[in-house]
Amino acid sequence: MAFKLADALVYLGSDDSKLSDGLDKAKGKTEGFASQATGLIGGAVAGAALAAGAAIIGIGTAAFDVSTQTQEAAGNIAASLGLPIAEAEKFADVARKVYGNNFADSVTDAGDAVAELAKQLGLTADDPALQTMTENAFRLRDVFGVDINESVDGVKTLMENFGITSEEAFDMLAKGYQSGLDRSGDFLDTIGEYSVQFSAGGATAGEFFSLLENGLQGGMLGTDKAADAFKEFRVRIADGSATTADALAQIGLNVEDITAGMSNGTISAADAFQMVQKALANTEDPVIRFQAGVGLLGTQFEDLGDSAATSLAMTEDWAAGSAGAITRLDATYN
Repeated sequence: MAFKLADALVYLGSDDSKLSDGLDKAKGKTEGFASQATGLIGGAVAGAALAAGAAIIGIGTAAFDVSTQTQEAAGNIAASLGLPIAEAEKFADVARKVYGNNFADSVTDAGDAVAELAKQLGLTADDPALQTMTENAFRLRDVFGVDINESVDGVKTLMENFGITSEEAFDMLAKGYQSGLDRSGDFLDTIGEYSVQFSAGGATAGEFFSLLENGLQGGMLGTDKAADAFKEFRVRIADGSATTADALAQIGLNVEDITAGMSNGTISAADAFQMVQKALANTEDPVIRFQAGVGLLGTQFEDLGDSAATSLAMTEDWAAGSAGAITRLDATYN
């Protein structure tokens, strides 16, 4: 295993009971040795000795800073989570390990993130997921500038609505940012507002993200427009109105078959959406396609335009393509 200076600092900083006194003694001995060496072996060698001693003192000072920051982080966590200091120190230890792995600007910075994850997700200090998720949140912050609180909220929303793991959620967020889904600055807002609509409509997380990406590639200005089209469709496909029935008939679909399938659970709203999108794309007459599209997606079809609206396909392979995306962000630390 390669040696990392951060590991040494965290190790040394884990117990500062004698570190402060040791630093003072080391400084005195180093300066005394350099003074004697100047007369015996020359200034150059003595200077090198003094530089080496200063480096050791520098490492010790940094380790002392780690210990001080860990104590400060424990105090902040105790206040943030309403814990006794003894319990907060366990969370601060996680923060020190996160910092030791070269994440965060300081132990206190890591401690703030640890507290946020513990608060939002109910994680305990001895849960291995706490450190992993904290480091993933820093990966998103370092590469894409995503606020820790916002990314954790997005992960929590995806986990709750789609039943996926935290690692899968972080992977999908990383892939989403890499794919430009935040180019209008609404990516996380769309997740917060619309993921429940897709989940309730029978869509998977991969299908949700693929629709957002396909919508942007089709010319949409933001992910919320793409997501809102599916939300509007869910309302219309379930309303049983003559307008919906006529629109389905115009593109060769039978409202009774779809309604029956949705009633007995063999067809989800996501399935019906896919059927409609395929039928719209196969409808050659632009007038009929427009009329049916407005009847099934409402004003969203008008706002999005023909080509953009018909590009809203959902594919599950998006999820597979995102696997491992969060850890691949480590390239930025090289």
